[in-house]
Amino acid sequence: MKSVEKYDIIGLMEKASQPQVKLFFALCHDAGLDTETMKERAKKKYGLEHFTEINSDQISSLIDLLQKQAPQHIHQWEVEAKSDNRLFYKCKDADCKALLIEPR
Repeated sequence: MKSVEKYDIIGLMEKASQPQVKLFFALCHDAGLDTETMKERAKKKYGLEHFTEINSDQISSLIDLLQKQAPQHIHQWEVEAKSDNRLFYKCKDADCKALLIEPR
């Protein structure tokens, strides 16, 4: 079996998508973290010369870590509407767009 050089493997990795990068920066911002500092940490962690070299798997693991650290919103439901066979609830938090539908 032919050995594969490190740069060959890196070349095969899927580059991080624009939505992944935007989500990474949004999560950093929401957590109150400096985005430039987080870019530098990511470069150091993965041995990258430029942040733009980050691949999909690498940024996904960073996104997972940021999402685990984020405080979870607890919904406080209130009845929004009623029908003959369903109840519609919305979260009391004005910034939350969650909707719950239950059979009656």
